[in-house]
Amino acid sequence: MAAGNPFWDLHDGIWDLLEDTSTATDLLAAGKHFTNLIESRNRIKFTGDSREPIRQVTSTADRPEAMVWATQTRVRDRRASNADSIALQWEVIVRTKHQSFGILFDLQWAVIRQLVNWDSLKTTVKWGSEYPVKIFDILTSEDSLINRGLNQNLKGWTSVWQGYTELWFSHANLIA
Repeated sequence: MAAGNPFWDLHDGIWDLLEDTSTATDLLAAGKHFTNLIESRNRIKFTGDSREPIRQVTSTADRPEAMVWATQTRVRDRRASNADSIALQWEVIVRTKHQSFGILFDLQWAVIRQLVNWDSLKTTVKWGSEYPVKIFDILTSEDSLINRGLNQNLKGWTSVWQGYTELWFSHANLIA
């Protein structure tokens, strides 16, 4: 994480939501919590020293796996008389090794249960003295069994959740 960069805080905050074991304890007890379904070594966070954290050659032992990444950033200067907003679109991608609905539905439910607890981001993402997260929407989820390119030619489900977050900053603080 880069100090003073709310983009990193948001990225880390999404991972914290997914990995939070204090929520959805019913799923944790049943072994169907996000942390039970995806081993930590298969959670690709793009934060380490590796230039290419996505494995080029994968096997079924590398699945299921999850990634969180930013897909679009839109800056709106002076959206209000004294404030600017930055809209960030992001994706949570989960790739399985199974073709059954069992693992897909378990992962879908686990991700949804974790992400709907996003209110915590209002107080954990901070820039200076501001808490900029105002909107956090889970927009869509697209699931595919036949997108072999996205699934690296392994037969299994790929599920892509798209989300949208708005960060608001006072204009004076943003340019200072």
